[in-house]
Amino acid sequence: MPERVTEGEGYKRQLSLTAIGGLADESNDNQVESGEYIVQRYTRAGEALVKISEVAITAESASEGDLNTALPTDATLAGGSVLTGHPAYTTGTMNALSLATDGDLRVTITDAQAVHDATVASECVLVAGRASASLDTPDEGDQAALSVDLTNQLRVTSANVQGTHDFAAPTQVVMQGQFAETTVPTAVADGDVVRQWVDEYGRPIGKTDDLSSGSTLVTQTDSPRVAYIGPFTNAQIDEPGVTTAVGIKGCPHWTFGIVVGGTPLASTIEAEGTVDDTNFFTLTPETTAKAGLAVANCVGTISAAGNYEWKGTAAVSQIRLKVMGDSGSPDSATFDVTTAASA
Repeated sequence: MPERVTEGEGYKRQLSLTAIGGLADESNDNQVESGEYIVQRYTRAGEALVKISEVAITAESASEGDLNTALPTDATLAGGSVLTGHPAYTTGTMNALSLATDGDLRVTITDAQAVHDATVASECVLVAGRASASLDTPDEGDQAALSVDLTNQLRVTSANVQGTHDFAAPTQVVMQGQFAETTVPTAVADGDVVRQWVDEYGRPIGKTDDLSSGSTLVTQTDSPRVAYIGPFTNAQIDEPGVTTAVGIKGCPHWTFGIVVGGTPLASTIEAEGTVDDTNFFTLTPETTAKAGLAVANCVGTISAAGNYEWKGTAAVSQIRLKVMGDSGSPDSATFDVTTAASA
């Protein structure tokens, strides 16, 4: 019959030893010398005591499928720590993985970030686009990749900066520029895209002959002549004075349309002009006498209410109409004057 061995005695290296059960002992102060026989210790419930990193814990049951279940007091756990915010760990310590409350593992990508104006990292986070021959049409609210064509060119829509006819221009508008050139540009092939040719001041250059002649293109260097100026209506005059001066530079043929109301008593009118926009002088009229209007020495005398014309030709920069009357008063007459001029 094998010899029984008592704990603490020297191990006799017998081929057959009899160990009856184990020792129910939850304390951790029974130690034996190295090489001596020792029995397995259990809790009083029969659970084996296991030593991990100098800490004796009880390997109680904790099912991996029991989410949000309170953990036993001592449990071997391979998992993460659920926190609402980022934890603050100390360098050199052992910590559980950090999880968000929805179970997502927090991961910080530092080695793969590219820095502006620096060498690209060997492993860089790439924001890729989806290459396609035609435009993608994702649904509203969907997450979509950037769209690039088959040559890796990013598709960009500029519709929000396009101007619409007869609407206020957007803050940033796509400007269609022209090609400024002081010499004749090279002709393009029939059917090719061509830019409009303008001079260095942005003025369009037009052809002087028909399309088949091959004539040299020329530029209009002077501003085009204005064909007509006005009409400008002056505030009504009911006492001696002058109308507001109107600029007619380039349009020497001037006309005053005069509507006389009330009872004029030999009221007089004169056209005045200036070439320096400061000093005015009397202009010679081309109007002839008619009923209610007498003309003499560049002065018109109106003796009856009605509609009258006072016109002439003079190369001046501004014109105005002077209204006077007997004893310096138009005598209850009113004058509504409209000014116009033409080339």
